[in-house]
Amino acid sequence: MMRKMLRFTKITFWIVAIAFIGFMVFNVGMKLTSTRRRSKSLLGEVNNQKISYQQFQNALRSRYLQAREKLREMNTQEEERLREQTWNDVVNYALLNEEVKKRGIKVSNSEIIAWVATNPPQSVLSDTTFRTKEGKFDYQRYMQLLSSPYIDWTPYEDQARSILPRLKLQNLIFNTVRVTADEVKQEYIRRNEKVKVRWVQVLPSDIPNEEIEVKEEEIQTYYMEHKEEFKEPPKANLKYILFAKKPSMADEDSVRARIEEIRDMAISGEEFSDLAREYSQGPSASKGGDLGFFERGSMVKPFEDAAFSLKPGEISPPVRTRFGWHLIKVEERTKDKVHARHILLRVEPSLHTLDEIRNRAEEFAQLSGKKGLIEAADDSLELEETGPFSEGGYIPRVGINPKVSKFVEENDVGKTSGLIETKSGYYIFQIIEKKGATIPPLSSVKQRIASKLNYQKRKELARKKAQSIADEAKKNGSLVRTAKKYKLKLQKTDYFTRTDYIPEVGRLPQFMGTAFKLKQKYEISPVVETEKGFYIIQLLDKKGIDEEKFAEEKDDLKKEILQTKQREAFNKWFASIKEKAIIRDYRDQFYK
Repeated sequence: MMRKMLRFTKITFWIVAIAFIGFMVFNVGMKLTSTRRRSKSLLGEVNNQKISYQQFQNALRSRYLQAREKLREMNTQEEERLREQTWNDVVNYALLNEEVKKRGIKVSNSEIIAWVATNPPQSVLSDTTFRTKEGKFDYQRYMQLLSSPYIDWTPYEDQARSILPRLKLQNLIFNTVRVTADEVKQEYIRRNEKVKVRWVQVLPSDIPNEEIEVKEEEIQTYYMEHKEEFKEPPKANLKYILFAKKPSMADEDSVRARIEEIRDMAISGEEFSDLAREYSQGPSASKGGDLGFFERGSMVKPFEDAAFSLKPGEISPPVRTRFGWHLIKVEERTKDKVHARHILLRVEPSLHTLDEIRNRAEEFAQLSGKKGLIEAADDSLELEETGPFSEGGYIPRVGINPKVSKFVEENDVGKTSGLIETKSGYYIFQIIEKKGATIPPLSSVKQRIASKLNYQKRKELARKKAQSIADEAKKNGSLVRTAKKYKLKLQKTDYFTRTDYIPEVGRLPQFMGTAFKLKQKYEISPVVETEKGFYIIQLLDKKGIDEEKFAEEKDDLKKEILQTKQREAFNKWFASIKEKAIIRDYRDQFYK
């Protein structure tokens, strides 16, 4: 049983990760959070399982620490993304945990011991102490470590106890999947059978303008018969005030002071590249701030001016650009180029600043709720307007926001929203206009109809022309002569498989499917209609699969197909479980 589970270790990483999140939430979290506390700080529910704020924070903290190692500094957008990922993991774990209990899945101590023995922690795997002379992992040395009386393996065993039930559940679903010999053969053919063809194309755009006429009565008829096609959704117009999440002068001064401290460290002899790796928030931090050589015009002007004013080895004073505060060190110079490193500190609102902005926004939201947005606004606040937009769609200068859309949908003109937080700041909206769905007059959609009818006529003429070419080519047995007669460019491919990209064709499925259906050499296809236009294809050669090579590779291919089908089966099963679940999300009460 254990060996069977371990064969799937690589393709089950995501479920292991979810199980670890669950371990953090439902084990560590339970120890830190009392029943009374959970009832007062309920962050969500998954069927009958309650998730407290503290439990969620435990899992979020773990994700946050992992992300900090890669990103160094977390902005608001990244924090929101982490919260969303953690919430999904917590929900998924709860559902899996419930299913494990329903099915009565248990894990024995011997299975735990076997898992720990065959799955060394990453810290051990990456330790060179556990490598043989040939560079392979030394399991014998790892087994010695496991038997050491000075190391407490309980936390790792607890983690295994959390992971293994879900792996067993996953394998139950996996075991319902089968791969037939015919499936393997057909997939091998799909990947390896090759054809070479020549072809011509007839595009709607090839039809001359003088052959197309769209009459006034045709436009009117189309409009009368397709009015619903032009129906415009309900629209709204909002006034709003934005309390933007912008850094304060104190934030600016703090970052300026910090960059000065880093400069002092660099001037006093600390390696600039090491300081960049430790402190820089720019994408080049991992490379020690190295920007390579660059010439004038490739950087923002303040940065460029500072860099080109330095001699090799010099470090600039702090330089402010729209990206933040920089320190620049020039490594080399040529006549026209500079090789430099830099350290970037972004200027972002501090937690204190964000709290102040939020407090101001909340005070104003309360006032506008009593007096109305327009009446509550004073000269210090900029009142803005979205302009008309389709309900549920993109809101000018705001973007797509489900909370705003829901507010508009559920309220009438004059209603003022509460505080709505986005990545850019805190909004308070007031509905100033709402219009129901309308069908615009013919005059406003006339050009759209004319263009559509024009294209339809072009396409129909292109189809007829392509059919004439195909009929004639089949009759005389030569696509070459027929293409020459119609002054069409005759194209030829190299050998390609069903998965290859064909120059000037791409991966059009209709083209590919027809090319591989042709059996006889020089056979000419019927007209092939695609979204780009019409094609006539002639088979030049066809290469079947190498049976000996297939015999060598079929077992590996079967495993690959099996793993793909197993993942699909599990994902489909889990999606159905999640769809039926009752999931209540109260995060908006804790994270505004």
